[in-house]
Amino acid sequence: MSRATHNAAAERSPYTLMRVRNGDVVTEFGSLGAGPGVILLPGRGGEGPGQYGPLARALAAAGFRALAVNLRGVGHSTGPLDRLSLHDLARDVAAVIDATGAPAHLVGRAFGNRVARCTAMDFPARVKSLTLLAAGGLVPPRAPDPSAVRERPRPALRYWRVAGRAHEHAARATPLADWWSGGSAPMLVVQGLEDHIAVPENGRRLAADYPERVRLREIPGAGHGVLFERPQDVITEVLAFVQHIERAAPGTQSDA
Repeated sequence: MSRATHNAAAERSPYTLMRVRNGDVVTEFGSLGAGPGVILLPGRGGEGPGQYGPLARALAAAGFRALAVNLRGVGHSTGPLDRLSLHDLARDVAAVIDATGAPAHLVGRAFGNRVARCTAMDFPARVKSLTLLAAGGLVPPRAPDPSAVRERPRPALRYWRVAGRAHEHAARATPLADWWSGGSAPMLVVQGLEDHIAVPENGRRLAADYPERVRLREIPGAGHGVLFERPQDVITEVLAFVQHIERAAPGTQSDA
């Protein structure tokens, strides 16, 4: 059974750092705020609390509980990394959701959006909605125009050597059909129009294939690091979306 514990190191962070154990896996996450849970999943080898600071604070201020996850191999999140699949990481995310006691919204950037979609496929009852930032996987990357390349903010990747490679293996080892559609939950796709890794055609395909549940928001001038390049645009879109889902939930007044 999963069990969450407090980490005293939280005093050095705006988050309350917690860990949940599920079998031989321990998943660390930062908790900020109170209210409906929003799970924040980082890119390959990335630290959730560090990558999602501004968005986590905005969610907390708006009455949500932001839960920024360190995926297996990052920070104090531990567990087998050999032959890892997205399904393994989805079980880790489900354990975090279970520790909060209620279904949650999922937000994933880059690799994290694959984990989010696999979680929604494997554990649909635990997921209220999905937000995908820089969503790729179907349409392959393209080489950028050298004349358009410029320096962009990038997240620190202290755990890339081991965890990043394990996460990359998980992405390659899990069939696209196992996660691409993201199950049946409502979905927001936020896509930078200059993203050459998760190219915009991926978001457009999702919106075309699942028009009844997918909203697409394209951000001009942003690339694969849209979360860091255009944080206020991302915050605005995510807050509007999760607030809409909460208002439309059974037992609450819909804004439709």
